[in-house]
Amino acid sequence: MVDELFPGDGLIVDADVAKALGKHRRSIARWDRNPQFKELGWPPPLYIGGRRHRPLPALRAFMRNAALTHLGRNPAKA
Repeated sequence: MVDELFPGDGLIVDADVAKALGKHRRSIARWDRNPQFKELGWPPPLYIGGRRHRPLPALRAFMRNAALTHLGRNPAKA
């Protein structure tokens, strides 16, 4: 599922990250300051043309880490 959400190996702009995750763009920016998200591997932004981009492989790794952490805390949801 994560590979379907973020296919490819390039970069994705934050607006598209927010859309794919069903979050507001400002939420994505707040995640940059969240230490728990950083521990899970939330990728720092790359600024290109004044817009924030994220590397797709790092986003997939973050999503996998977040899912595994969630399942570890809530084994009944597996």
